[in-house]
Amino acid sequence: MGQDKAWIELEGRPIVTRVIDVLREVADEVLIVANDPRFAELGLRVVADRFPEGGALGGIATGVGAATHDRVLVAACDMPFLRADVWRLVVQRSDGADAVVPKVGGEYETLHALYTKACLGPMERALGAGKMRVISFFPEVRVREVPEADLRALDPELRSLTNVNTPEELAAATASRSRRSAALTAGIAEAGAGELARVTELSPVAWRSRAAADGWTVGFETWHIARGLERQRGWIERSLRGEPPFPFDLDATNALNAESSARFGDPPQPDTVALLRRELERTVALVTSLGDADLERECVETDGKRASVRVVAGRVMPRHISGHLEAIEKALAAG
Repeated sequence: MGQDKAWIELEGRPIVTRVIDVLREVADEVLIVANDPRFAELGLRVVADRFPEGGALGGIATGVGAATHDRVLVAACDMPFLRADVWRLVVQRSDGADAVVPKVGGEYETLHALYTKACLGPMERALGAGKMRVISFFPEVRVREVPEADLRALDPELRSLTNVNTPEELAAATASRSRRSAALTAGIAEAGAGELARVTELSPVAWRSRAAADGWTVGFETWHIARGLERQRGWIERSLRGEPPFPFDLDATNALNAESSARFGDPPQPDTVALLRRELERTVALVTSLGDADLERECVETDGKRASVRVVAGRVMPRHISGHLEAIEKALAAG
């Protein structure tokens, strides 16, 4: 492609950062196997490929060997639409297995799979014998397949398994994204960018401003935006797992907000801004990954009325951000 696939940008962000965002939701540790020093910019542990002539299998073996934990999720750096719910399905199938690998159209998706440390010896033996196909070590371990039907129950279009090995595949991946999800993503990203720009460079005094003596500080308004996005994203993820809509209770939410304000009413600015940025990135990544069928899933219920993922992503999330930004502006004006 004339450039490292990991750094190709979609909607202004390198693909590799999208991969990292999703893996952080489901893994205790994220590391990168690469020989390019540029990956150190991402702030993660970078492990040099022990088998540079071993292809994908060499990279997988390096990662499995370097990982802290027994179960290791392996993802390619060129998969822009990964989904946390699909990874959770893979993890759920791992009891009693050495490897858990999705299978689509009769082919293993070996670069969207789980491998345990028990695979490391067989992997190394295969590499030593000059076998570089990832599946070459499968006969020596317990492999559990994740059937295509189970994957499609969560991701009907299997967009989470899409990678971009060629310019044509990149164009196809971009064109095949739901136009509606792209529009919803843009709305969330625009609102979030405005909020980040406003709060990032505030002085400590401004950060603690309030519109009223008993009102929330600018810092807590910012913290609340981030935690609200996290909760709203949880509604969507419930629906993607096939669970019933989340029962939203306004009184319970107000009580929780009051309790949170008492505990976190003066959060530290750098940590809170970083939290907001992270939650925005995770939210944008999730909405970007959704197909048209996903957008029509019902994900939240209040007062007997249900709202779809499309409504939450298109109205609730942007209004949540803009509403708190208005409150922040009032607090800054009063302060």
